[in-house]
Amino acid sequence: MGLETGTGIGDLVPTNPLSTDAVSAGDDHIRLIKTVMQSVTFLRSIQTFTASGTWTRPANVKRILIYCLGAGGGGNGGKTSDYSGGGGSSGMIAMKWLDVSAIASATVAIGAGGTGGAIEGGLGANGGATVFSTPGPINQCVAQGGIQASTYEKGGINHALAAGIGDIIFSGSYGHFGLPFHATRITPGAQGGGAGGMSETAAMVNSGGGGGGGSAAPTFGLVGAAGGSGYCVVLEYGW
Repeated sequence: MGLETGTGIGDLVPTNPLSTDAVSAGDDHIRLIKTVMQSVTFLRSIQTFTASGTWTRPANVKRILIYCLGAGGGGNGGKTSDYSGGGGSSGMIAMKWLDVSAIASATVAIGAGGTGGAIEGGLGANGGATVFSTPGPINQCVAQGGIQASTYEKGGINHALAAGIGDIIFSGSYGHFGLPFHATRITPGAQGGGAGGMSETAAMVNSGGGGGGGSAAPTFGLVGAAGGSGYCVVLEYGW
């Protein structure tokens, strides 16, 4: 039998070594099996980041799947006797499959939710990006935060896919538009994108865009709400 080669289980030939082969051929086959088995990875552990920090590679982890969510944008402030504020958009999602066999650690930056807009039509702020960076620093996975609206009554828009970095990217969802003022009933603010807040209600931590401020009476409008912060989940594969 000639010396086998292979990088996966499917490359191994069950009938080798032959009964007529030398003992050394069997030894080579055992070494190949060990090499192939160490190329097979299983989900060993998961690290979740809701605040910025450092990812450290556990022993025997060779590859990771990174999941990043950008922070939500802030909702806009409602305007007196006019439209209520539009909701902030949700942040994008980026996923990246990465070989970390030669990497010991990485930096994780969690995006902060955008602040809500002031009364009388103030615009909410953009959400911050969530970034997974290996030494260099090299941005391996980037999920941009939600974007504020162009005018106070409009909902926040989403990012172009090109703004993120990853093998799979979802751009995030738009914030809802505000509603026109109604003299006989409360005019609620618009809902934020994704799992965002509704009508002056901030998005939950690690969630979507903030709700817009209401336009509840002829004498005042309400402030917009903050967007939810981002997060990062790292699925770790090895043996």
